[in-house]
This record gives sequence, C-alpha cells and structure tokens, in this order.
Amino acid sequence: AAFAGYGGSIRLTSGVGTSTSSGSVLVNSANSGSAGVSGAITLSTGTTSLGTSGQMQIVTGEATSGRGGHVQVMVGTGHSGDGGYIQVDAGKTMSAHTGGYIAITTGYSVQTSSGAFSLRTPNAGRSGVSGEMSFSSGTSSNGNTGVILMGTGAATSGKGGDVRVRVGTGNARDGGNVLISAGETTANAQTGGN
Repeated sequence: AAFAGYGGSIRLTSGVGTSTSSGSVLVNSANSGSAGVSGAITLSTGTTSLGTSGQMQIVTGEATSGRGGHVQVMVGTGHSGDGGYIQVDAGKTMSAHTGGYIAITTGYSVQTSSGAFSLRTPNAGRSGVSGEMSFSSGTSSNGNTGVILMGTGAATSGKGGDVRVRVGTGNARDGGNVLISAGETTANAQTGGN
C-alpha cells in the first residue's frame, strides 16, 4: 500500500533468447478433481474514486521480419449441456454521456489488400439447424433508436464493392425468403417508413 505516490507494480517477463526464441508465460488453473470444476482466472483492474480506471491490453509484439502473432480467444469443448459462450460488453456510464463502443477492425496492409472480416455460425450437427444471427439496435424511451448501416467503401481507381444478400440453397420444402419491412408508426397523422 502507498499513502503518497504510486503503489508498486508487478511485471512478469519470460527469459530472453539471444539466438533463438524467448520463453513463454503460462497462467492456468489446475484440472479439477473427480467432483468439481477447474478454477477460474480473473483479470481485472481496480476501481477508482477519481478519474478513469486502469486499462487492460492484450497485444502481440511487432515482427520486423515475419508476421505478427495471433490473438485467439476460444471456449473449450464440453460433453454435456450447451457450449460455453463468449460475451463482450462495452462500458456503461451513469453520467449524461454516451456508453462505450465496440470497434472491430481487420488488419491494414501497406502494399496490398486489407484483411477480410468473417462473421458466421458453424454448420449444424446431425440433428438441428445452424445458429441464428441477429443484428439490432436497442430500444429508446426518448428519441430515435440507433441506425444500422451496411455499405462498401469508396474506390478511387476502380468500382465500389457489391452488397449482396443471398439465401442458401435447400433441398426440401420451399426456398428461404428475403424479407425487408419498413417501420411502423403509432403516432397520429404520421406516415410509416418507406
């Protein structure tokens, strides 16, 4: 504890490899016994009474003659019940300001194309359907709800990219539909959306 100045820091650094690779850092809980669950791992910054709470960053180092390392977040395989989930929530604020945002951007290439972005559910198993995908903005009690934008970027020496909405092929029953519905209004003497 410190009553003036900063509290002490903790730094974990693996060993340097002068000619080859540096060492790894491994943090894990042990396997559980015959009755129980394996231990949790929590990474968190402390609370603050004045100012912003601490940042948390997970970053791989720069590679001067190779590619940068991956960052992988993955849930382990289970053998009963639903699969484990990954939840990402931006920050809530109690003040008259905007809540935190989530930005996901693919990698930039100085010489060629930027990286692709793929958001998909996996194929269904032997019995069932593939997972649903939902994009929606939240409700609003005073004002408009949020906008959903989907578009391709501008091209300075080529054509703009396509926007394609396509239903997959089926081999039983009718083909799937594409439904687009404009907004309804319950206000008097107002017109529904186009």
